[in-house]
Amino acid sequence: MKNTTRAAALRRQGQVDFMGTEVARRLASGGLLTSRADYISMLVMKSPSEARQAILEAAEELFARYGFKKTSIDDIAQAARIGKGTVYLHFSSKEQLFAEFVRRVSVRMHDTLTTAVKRAPTPAAKLRAFITTKLTAIAVLASEMQLRDDTIFELLPLAASHRDVHFARERSLLVQVLRDGAASGAFVVEQPDRLATGMMAWLETYDVIAVRRREDPEFRAAMDEFVALVLRGLSPGALSHSA
Repeated sequence: MKNTTRAAALRRQGQVDFMGTEVARRLASGGLLTSRADYISMLVMKSPSEARQAILEAAEELFARYGFKKTSIDDIAQAARIGKGTVYLHFSSKEQLFAEFVRRVSVRMHDTLTTAVKRAPTPAAKLRAFITTKLTAIAVLASEMQLRDDTIFELLPLAASHRDVHFARERSLLVQVLRDGAASGAFVVEQPDRLATGMMAWLETYDVIAVRRREDPEFRAAMDEFVALVLRGLSPGALSHSA
């Protein structure tokens, strides 16, 4: 009877959050909450979208700081100031939450890549912007999120399995750059789709190296030379020189 009265009182006071229906039912039936944090979250007004955002922000911070293995759902719930049960209302597992973390980060990286390409004035500049931005994307992200190298090297292989969609989006952007360059006469490209696939495969293999050597001016100079070589190879003049 006391539990029923307590649940009703909380509802009248507007204190029960979006979990209110379930929490009130469990209180009324004498059931136990998952944890003290679940009880506290019951008293905090959070809409489903607010709770989801809090979970994602906490997960991003903790994955960046401690990596995937050392971060638990309990840690994320505590950082988000919500109950563990609330986390599971939005994500069925830590793996699903990590996949969403990768998706969000990948979207930011793609936006940066797209912006860099759009700002470049010529086909050659657009291709250079794509390659250099792609090569430095992980290193820039690591700096922004204050990721340690050991955390980066743990997260990269785990993230790879969740990046198929984003890889396809990046490849599509590169294909468009190559096609536009060919249409304008700046590039000679017979099969832009095939070339884009090869270039993307090469760029993906350099993620770890680009992170390890991000402060090395010699590495940056070497990448500039490579980009220059690619541009020379695509230029109409390259055919006349090879003939």
